[in-house]
Amino acid sequence: MRVKPLLLTGALVLTVALVALVVLDLIAPDLHTGVHGVLSDVSDRIGRLSALDAALLVVAAAVLTWAVLVLEAVTQVGPVEIATFTHDDAGTAAPQVEALTSLLRERLAHSGLSPAPAVPGGAPKTDLISAVAASDVPQVAWVAALMNALPRPQVTRYTVRTTIVRVPGTRDTPVRAPRLRYWLQAEGGGTPHFSTVTAASDAKAVDRAVAEIFAHISTDAIHVFPAWARWYDIDGLMAYLKGLRLLDRNEVVRARAQFARAEALEPTNALPRLQVANLEELGAPKLDEVRDQIAQRASALRRYLDLGLERSELVEPRYRGGVLAAMLASTLRQTPPRLYDQAPIARMLGITRLPQDRPEDVTRKLVFTLEQLAARESSATLALLRRWYVAVARQRVRYRYEPRGDERGRLLQTVRISRHCMAVRTSISGPDLWLRRLSLRVYHLWLRRIWCGWQAFYNAGCFYAVIAARASSTKGFDDAHARRMRRRAYRCLNRALEESGGRLPVEWMSEDDPDLAGLRPVLGPEDETRRAADPEWWLLLRRARRGSADESAPPPDTVVAVGFPARPWVFQRALAIASNVLAACVLAGVVVWLADVKPAVWAIATVGAAAATVVWIMIRRGDRAFREVRFDGTPG
Repeated sequence: MRVKPLLLTGALVLTVALVALVVLDLIAPDLHTGVHGVLSDVSDRIGRLSALDAALLVVAAAVLTWAVLVLEAVTQVGPVEIATFTHDDAGTAAPQVEALTSLLRERLAHSGLSPAPAVPGGAPKTDLISAVAASDVPQVAWVAALMNALPRPQVTRYTVRTTIVRVPGTRDTPVRAPRLRYWLQAEGGGTPHFSTVTAASDAKAVDRAVAEIFAHISTDAIHVFPAWARWYDIDGLMAYLKGLRLLDRNEVVRARAQFARAEALEPTNALPRLQVANLEELGAPKLDEVRDQIAQRASALRRYLDLGLERSELVEPRYRGGVLAAMLASTLRQTPPRLYDQAPIARMLGITRLPQDRPEDVTRKLVFTLEQLAARESSATLALLRRWYVAVARQRVRYRYEPRGDERGRLLQTVRISRHCMAVRTSISGPDLWLRRLSLRVYHLWLRRIWCGWQAFYNAGCFYAVIAARASSTKGFDDAHARRMRRRAYRCLNRALEESGGRLPVEWMSEDDPDLAGLRPVLGPEDETRRAADPEWWLLLRRARRGSADESAPPPDTVVAVGFPARPWVFQRALAIASNVLAACVLAGVVVWLADVKPAVWAIATVGAAAATVVWIMIRRGDRAFREVRFDGTPG
């Protein structure tokens, strides 16, 4: 039986860290004295500051804070407040103003404009300037006056006031007539807007009003909306918003038609083009013929590349283009050349001269070009997501539709893990594969865990699934190793499913993603199961589809779970003892280091404690047979 690798890795890392501390003590025995000296010097300098020096520091901090607030205010749009509709009709024929107001709020929120917050704008708040002015230091009063003289940056806010218009003789007739007249008020530097909406019904008038309001804000707030996300054609924006609503209802065909119409009406806007390319990529595995699948993926890749050519600063098309190029290279490597057309793919990649003698040579040329393209686009995505890139290379702050803050960090982590997936598809092995596994497990999924979103965990699951598939297809493979990789893949996929909030495309995971082919059951020529899927796979699908038995149920003869639930830790008692011993080692090391005990004694004690911990875990490894039961009912 094998010892849990994570425990051994933790003990090894801790031992190396403690030994490094001993070596540092040998090289610089007075290090702790120097640290205390630096801290004391900083404290003395702060204590010698005069009142005027403190006031100047406060001014510098205030100016810096003001500059940061100005940048944040310029690059943001405040919430849009929707006033209740007004009307002139009376009696039983009065329109449903509350329903129409609620519909307008819903449509605006769905378009991306946030509604007004629940806390009123006049709520009491702490005034920093008043707090500074109330200080006992006399020199600080003029600092407060200077701060009060500075203009306070305000985020642009909008208020929509709408009146329902009724034209005599058109109330019950389905013809286009004036329905709404709205006034878009702007506060904080924006431009107001007035318009009268003509439509066949009140609901359609609300939809058009939303499109006009969003289009005006996108062209008015130029520091918030980039040029590739501004709307000038109202019909194109209405088609795009309708496509988003259809996509939420999983009506993919109709949604794609609306996105294509929006692309035709607004060709300079990148948002509908991204949606069309993404739907084309997701729809490729649904086709029956391999030839058609490869052709549609190549078409989607060309769309991403065209967007990258026009707007090289866009992150999404470059990231998806790199992933799709690597996926297409893997597909071509595994598909015989007679099953697809090589010439269209070569034209899509810009390859004009191809070997004419053997189709295999053409395939190698295409695969090599796609792999180089994937590596280039992945590196470009990492560069675009660097914290300093936009400020240094573009001399601006990030726009509304660009990854910012935590979203940027999560996407950066996702791209880094996807690069490991690209590498493992190219049949790497040996130390390179081992180092990538160590980097993924320790650095990405442990040390940088707080920056891992659901997409990062999904890519990690694909990484382990590809390794498991390669291990299972190797002659004389180790079944225990493949099983271990599959279980890691299931853990990562379950985490991705839990953190996605319903955004994980279940059909793509269950049927279409080629990286997860090693987890799915393999059917023979007559629907005979040539390789059965693990019970964890069926449990994962059951969770993803929320228990829909007609889609996620395993075959009738498949046992999903037999035995008893596993304990939270494989080595529960041994882990508790090991963690206590290691914590004691750390505490003893700090005490020894501060007490100037001889480093030799310190090193012997550290290595001895770590060795004793590992030996204890090895002795207790037999507990695993009683503490964990596999899904097939046999002891672990």
